[in-house]
Amino acid sequence: MGVPSISVSLRVGAKKSDLRKIRANGDIPAVIYGKSMPPISVVLPGIEYRKKIAGHRMIQVNLQGQSTPAIIQDVMYHPVDRNVLHVELHAISMGEEITAPVPVYLEGLEQLERRGGIVQQQLREVQVTGFANRIPDFLQINVASLRLGDTLFAKDVPLPDGVVLATAQDELVVSVVAPKTTVTENPADPEAVTSQQSL
Repeated sequence: MGVPSISVSLRVGAKKSDLRKIRANGDIPAVIYGKSMPPISVVLPGIEYRKKIAGHRMIQVNLQGQSTPAIIQDVMYHPVDRNVLHVELHAISMGEEITAPVPVYLEGLEQLERRGGIVQQQLREVQVTGFANRIPDFLQINVASLRLGDTLFAKDVPLPDGVVLATAQDELVVSVVAPKTTVTENPADPEAVTSQQSL
């Protein structure tokens, strides 16, 4: 699968009202920058972003007749409806070594939960370093064989060849805990009734 591309337009106005208008039209405010490029405010077409770009790490940005490879460096979401509020794009050279955040997804959750374990994911992305064309869209870690009390750290996340971990190796990613139990008082318990009557 090739690198997806998206055409963007220059953004005029940086007031909150300008940003609200862009979002009301279904589009997304964004900024693109790089070593040889000053920050440029742009607008991403919302439908095209959701259909072609969301979930990818590397994309091709078309601006004013020029095509630039870029990494999606950061995405800001609305805290309630999870709509995309802003996207940060880092323009890069394909031969450039970069450090970028990559999301970590878990697989094997159902098998673990059937055995009574509850997974707590403390870290949902890690920083990795490598050439731009080596940075993956996401990383996966299998938790199916974990048991209660087990933990996984950043150093345990499998990485593709040519990519190294930039996050501290001892950063906790996943822990497995027992489900919480709720103790309820049974009013029909004779001992409980006797105890209440003696008060």
